Amino acid sequence: MSRVCIAGFCALATAAVVWAGEDSQIRREGQYWVLTSTGAESIASGVPVRVMTRGAVTVRGHQLNEILWRLTARVKARNEEEARRILRNARLTAARQRDGIYLTVHVDGMAHLELRAPHNIPDFGAGTAGGALEISGMDGSVVAKTGGGRVKLERIGGDVTVRTGGGEVVLGSIKGSANCVTAGGPIRAESIGADAVFETGGGEIQVHEAGGIVRASTAGGGIRVNKAHGRVFANTAGGPIDVRYAGGAVEARNAAGPIRVASAGGVRLETADGAISMNDVWGSLRASTGMGSIVAQLLAGKPFAESWLTTRSGDITVLIPSNLGVKIQARNEAADTVRRIISEFPGLNVHVVGSSVVAEGDINGGGPVLWITGNAGTIFIKRLN
Repeated sequence: MSRVCIAGFCALATAAVVWAGEDSQIRREGQYWVLTSTGAESIASGVPVRVMTRGAVTVRGHQLNEILWRLTARVKARNEEEARRILRNARLTAARQRDGIYLTVHVDGMAHLELRAPHNIPDFGAGTAGGALEISGMDGSVVAKTGGGRVKLERIGGDVTVRTGGGEVVLGSIKGSANCVTAGGPIRAESIGADAVFETGGGEIQVHEAGGIVRASTAGGGIRVNKAHGRVFANTAGGPIDVRYAGGAVEARNAAGPIRVASAGGVRLETADGAISMNDVWGSLRASTGMGSIVAQLLAGKPFAESWLTTRSGDITVLIPSNLGVKIQARNEAADTVRRIISEFPGLNVHVVGSSVVAEGDINGGGPVLWITGNAGTIFIKRLN
C-alpha cells in the first residue's frame, strides 16, 4: 500500500480506478506534441474532493452532479511516435478514501487539468507540484496548494486556504475567512467575508474589504487595507502601510517606510524611518518614528484615552476638536527656542526647562493625558473646528 503526496495533500494509492476518456489525436503545437483527454463522471453530493497533479488546474463550479474534465498534456519529442510513447500512460484516476474522493493526474511531464465540478462540494482541494491554480464558483471551503505558481480564487462560499512556493495570489469574492501564504509574490483580495491572514516573503498586500480581523505581513512591499470591519495588524520590512478604515485598533510596524491610518479606534504604530499620519482616530494612540513627522487628527464625539506620540527627528502636529478634553504633557528635546512648541490653545503653559521646551496644561477642560516627545523639530498643537 503506497501513499501519494503532492503539495501537502496525501492519499492512499489503493482502489484507484482510471476515469475513462476519449483521447483526441496527438497534434503538433510549435515545439510541443499535445494530447487531450476528456470525460464525464457522476459524483455523489456532499463528498469532499481533492485533486493532485504536477501542472496547472482550472476549476469551475456548475449545477450538475458530475465532474466534466479535460486533461491536456504537452511534451517535447522528436516525432509523433516518441510523443505517443511518452504520453501513453497519461491518465486521470479516482480513489475513494474515508475523507473524500482523490483525483490524481498521472503524466510524464506537465499537464493542464480543467474541471467542471458540482458547486455544492462542501470541501474542495487542489494541490500541484508546480503550476497555476484557478478555482471559481464553489459553495464550500477551498484549499489551494502549489509548489510554485499563481493562485486565483473567485466566488467561493466558504473559507479558503492558499499555500504557494512562489507566485501571485488573487482573491475575488470570498464569503468565509482567508488564510494565504506565498514564499514570494503579491497578494490581492477584493472581498473577504470574515478574518483574513496574508503573508508573503516579498510583495505588496492589498485588501479592499474584510469582514473581520486583517493580519498582513510581508518581508518587503507595501500594505494597503481599504476597509476592515475588525482590527488590523500590518508588518513590513519596507514599503508604505496605508489603512483607510478599521473597525477596531490598528497595529502596524514598518522597518523603513511611512504609515498612514485614515480612521481607526486606537493605534499602535512604529516605523524606523518614515512619516506617520493619522486622521479621525480615537481611543489610545501610540505612534513612534525614528526619523519622520507625525500628524494626528483626533475625532470628535469618540472617547479618547491616554496616548503617546514620539519622534527622534521631525515635527509633531496634533489637531484637537474644540469639544474634546485633553491634558497635554509635551516635551521637545534639544530645542533652541521656546517656539519649538506652538499652541493655538492659550491656556497651555509653554516654558524652557534646561535645553528642552515643555508644555503642560488642560485643553477644553482637560481629560486623558496626551504625551508628546520630539527632538529638534517643532510640536504644533492646533485647534480643529
